[in-house]
Amino acid sequence: MIIQKKAWKEISHEIQQYSEELFQAVDDIAVSTDIFYEAKYSYGENILLNGKLAAPEVQQLTELHYAHIPLSIILSKNCELYVDNQIRCIPLDLLPAGSIFGSYEVLDQAFGLSSKPIWSITAGVKNIFSLQKLTELIKFKKLQQQYRLQDNIIPYNYFKHFDLFKNIAAAERDDWECRVLFFPKSVIQPAIEHKPSHSLLTQFITKYSWQSVNAAIDMMQSSLQWEKISLALSQMNIKIDQHSIEVLKHLMKISQAKMPGFKLLDNENNAPLSLFKFALSEVYRCRYKPDIMSLAGIQEIHRQKVFYSFLHPTLLDGNPNLSEQLRSYFGFAERLAYIIHVLNTKIPDIKMPIDIYSSKKSTNSNHHIKSNQIINTTVDHTNVTKSRFFHCVAEVSKVNDAM
Repeated sequence: MIIQKKAWKEISHEIQQYSEELFQAVDDIAVSTDIFYEAKYSYGENILLNGKLAAPEVQQLTELHYAHIPLSIILSKNCELYVDNQIRCIPLDLLPAGSIFGSYEVLDQAFGLSSKPIWSITAGVKNIFSLQKLTELIKFKKLQQQYRLQDNIIPYNYFKHFDLFKNIAAAERDDWECRVLFFPKSVIQPAIEHKPSHSLLTQFITKYSWQSVNAAIDMMQSSLQWEKISLALSQMNIKIDQHSIEVLKHLMKISQAKMPGFKLLDNENNAPLSLFKFALSEVYRCRYKPDIMSLAGIQEIHRQKVFYSFLHPTLLDGNPNLSEQLRSYFGFAERLAYIIHVLNTKIPDIKMPIDIYSSKKSTNSNHHIKSNQIINTTVDHTNVTKSRFFHCVAEVSKVNDAM
């Protein structure tokens, strides 16, 4: 990580590119002595870790100590927002360039409230994995030699692939970098103190924070909607176990663009894709096309279909181990597909644009579950039919008018 001091006139044009409102609020008050801090992160470096600035170089800047998390904006590349509960990493969203964080914590300071953020942010995507297994030891030895890798990062499951990719990027010193701008105390503190001169900035911070509150309200509305669904299932004498409930709730949140899904990684914004593809195809020598899956942010769900694999659980609630240990994932998926079909056909105001596929499904069967061989995606067909991710997967579209 590298950090540089920036005067407002050096950086203001980039702020204006992403947010005219924020630019006007700061341009109205910034003076030549105000120093902003631009940090450049390599792929996989933590920006925030469990609610705190991760890099020591940034932690030591007293000009950023006005809130638990200073007001910040991502200037280039994408970042992943997640929660690490010491058992697993739970993805919450993918933040594109122009995203702002820290506004909620600044608002807490402005009103004297206790702020205890628990989320983390990493430069680039953290939930990333190759669709092919990378555990053939002879082939992996070539990766170790080429990129000076340690034995403890052998990717035995999808969750371990991030460590592999992070180390490959570090070994190559790739030019991929994520830039984040931190706003200094000299600019933000007067807004915290409600100074009239900083009223535009105070209004912006309040408005941006309120959008986060609206997201929380949406989550509550989803819970109320589930109560309606539960009653309908009960009236139709359809019983559903707790794990199926949690998975179905999660799929509904994805379809309502309230939780992220997964997509094929097809550009460099999330990670140094070309470097990783070279490592897998030319060094490791993957048997098939080295397709890489990546977290798809909530904004992306508005534009394209995304996937959620029952065998790669990223549930916010519930017990993910039940998904990982499903012995009869076809039976589980078929049951879930039936319930979705019933809700879509029997309850007029319930909309679940969710299709479920399984590798065990016969293409000639008439059940509600579909064969993964007919998934329409740019992922290589061999990777779709052979990878664990697509063995039991839901394809989710955005609800046009989510309730």
